[in-house]
Amino acid sequence: MPPRPFPSQLRVGTDICEIARFENILRSSTGDSLHKWGSKIFNGLEWPIFLSKAEQYQRDRYGSRSAAIAQWMAGRFAAKEAAIKAHTKRRLLRPHVSIVVPPVEPDGEYRGTIKPIVLISPPTRLVIMNTLTAEKRGLKDVASERNQAASSRALTEVPLRIRTLAQNLGFRIEEPLFLRQVMIKEEDKRLADVSISHDGEYATAVCLALDEEIEEVLEPLADFGDGDPLHEPQWGDRGFGEAVE
Repeated sequence: MPPRPFPSQLRVGTDICEIARFENILRSSTGDSLHKWGSKIFNGLEWPIFLSKAEQYQRDRYGSRSAAIAQWMAGRFAAKEAAIKAHTKRRLLRPHVSIVVPPVEPDGEYRGTIKPIVLISPPTRLVIMNTLTAEKRGLKDVASERNQAASSRALTEVPLRIRTLAQNLGFRIEEPLFLRQVMIKEEDKRLADVSISHDGEYATAVCLALDEEIEEVLEPLADFGDGDPLHEPQWGDRGFGEAVE
């Protein structure tokens, strides 16, 4: 007789990070290289605080606050990894996970030390654009007429399945296409609990989350440049890290 299943969909994820690893990255990276590294971990919601921390570190590289900033980044990284491990039924990536400090007062002001929370983005639809729309929307990887190499990448890196769906939406099969995730509303994100700790050389995090089966959305959307943008900007795109009203 098999053992009885765990009577809850709650799952725990945990992670530990060496703080020195992040201090080495901060010391050896500047400008675009640091921003490119950060874009693999932090999403648009978290980007302003990441930029603030990175700029503080560059100003005080060997000062008293540099160690605290490395601790902060190690803790955030550990929290994202813990959240990913707590969601066993989805293939989450770090940008799908936001570690944020919520306002607790009616006026939105932060008072005292407030525990971070986790926001998990739901499965999203793809937004497909051609070159003209990508230029209009300010995508970083859009190809100009002089950059045929980038245009070729935009053509070849789109999977055949997506290209077939795009053709059904009205795109030409041979034209370069650009993909983004659809814009996510804050109310559609799911909360999870997280605890971040630092001890000596290490940062640790534990996440408690509801691990439910969620149907993945496959049908993409077409953006031909009319109306407001449909996509969530990536690092380097116009609008990335800006507050959405």
